[in-house]
Formats: sequence, C-alpha cells, structure tokens
Amino acid sequence: MSTTEAILLGSATFALVVGATYWFLSHESAGTMMLLTMAVGLTIAAAYLRLVRRRASLPADRPDVRPSDVREPVGVFASRSVWPAVLALSCAACLTGLIYGWWLAVAGAGGVTAALVGLVQDDRAARSR
Repeated sequence: MSTTEAILLGSATFALVVGATYWFLSHESAGTMMLLTMAVGLTIAAAYLRLVRRRASLPADRPDVRPSDVREPVGVFASRSVWPAVLALSCAACLTGLIYGWWLAVAGAGGVTAALVGLVQDDRAARSR
C-alpha cells in the first residue's frame, strides 16, 4: 500500500468513526450523511489509486526516497493570476444564490464560467512561454 493510499484510507476511517459517534450522540442526519459521504469519497480515491498504481507511481510513495532524488518539475503554473479569487467568489455567490434567489445563482454561474475561461487562457499562456 502506498503512502497516499494509507493517508486516504486513514482519513476515511476517521470520517467513519466520527460519523458513527456523531450519529449516536446527536441523532442528526445531515451531519452524519456529510461525514459518511466524505468517507465514501476518500475510499473511492484510494481504490482508484490502487487500480492505477502500476501505470502511475509517485516518488513520494517509495519509503526510501529523499527530496534530492526528485528533480522533475511538478508542472507549469500561471503566477499572479486574479482568476482563482474570481472563481472562489463566484462559487460562493452561486451557492448563496441557491438560498437567496435564482438571480444570484445565475450571476455566480456566469462568474464561474468567466473564471474558468480565464484560468484556461492563463494556463495556455504560461505553457507557451
């Protein structure tokens, strides 16, 4: 079992224990379902990593790795971009719109679309440099 899988399964076990404890102490279904959904999502992620382990192995999963052994770049990231903040605020507006009114949800969805387009354009510009 890789380090990443162990962390994901450990977190899933934690969510299951907390979810069961939460249910027995409060008998409140919404919080219990959120904790159980978290456990299921983490378990699915760990199972996926186990399935693709032969095709994609991370250097961090080897127990004998040192930081100096990993010299490959992680990726290309656009620096000084306003779009992550726009995306966060637009998501907040969209979700708040589900509570207060459809007009705010539509405006938030438009902001999410604009932010995603901006992120893609920034990424393409960073990769072409």
